[in-house]
Amino acid sequence: MADGFVAHSARKLKHELDERKIPLMGVLGAFIFAAQMINFSIPVTGSSGHIGGGMILSILLGPYPPCSMSRTDST
Repeated sequence: MADGFVAHSARKLKHELDERKIPLMGVLGAFIFAAQMINFSIPVTGSSGHIGGGMILSILLGPYPPCSMSRTDST
């Protein structure tokens, strides 16, 4: 199911991507990747967490670029 959404996102990006957004995607992707390495403790639970990078990228870039960015990161 995820592969179908990734394929749909890739088609949408191919037709709708603004060329000026590509460097921004790279810089933001690298920053979020590094920022997710920093964990913070969650009080009372004894566990830790990190920022939701995909959510932040979706807010800043829209829904399709982060999907393709995370897919290429994991392969």
